[in-house]
Amino acid sequence: MKDKISILKFLFAVLLVLGTAFYSYAETEPDAGYDQNIEVSFTGIVSAVSDTAPPVSGRSGFMRSRGHRPRMMLTVKSSGRIYQVIAGPSWFMKKNGIVISPGDEVSVTGAKLFGRDGSLYVISRLISVPSTGVSVLLRDSSGRPAWRRHSQ
Repeated sequence: MKDKISILKFLFAVLLVLGTAFYSYAETEPDAGYDQNIEVSFTGIVSAVSDTAPPVSGRSGFMRSRGHRPRMMLTVKSSGRIYQVIAGPSWFMKKNGIVISPGDEVSVTGAKLFGRDGSLYVISRLISVPSTGVSVLLRDSSGRPAWRRHSQ
């Protein structure tokens, strides 16, 4: 009987460790599925700015949003189309001098991904504001987020 209890405790501990490791991995990077093969570039006019970017799905099959770290989202109209552009974390955008308001013209390069709500979003790699001459590289050529190399 004691052997069965010991085995059950051991299995529970293994499951707890594996579950914690998986959860930690899933929560570390909300944009881990960035794919350069589906990149688009466009210039347009911002109609809305918010800090409520939704969770999206990418080539990895899922990505999780970290609720306590808001990401800037822009609604951009370009050539008759409306794009929902997910930029980097708000703190990172401010740190790099990116201040975007409705009515601003922006140039965006990013990958198209679907949100959990079924809507199409663009996860940005590069955002420029021509009127101010400011641009920020949000991801390197492999898609790795720039804010992972910086602290808040």
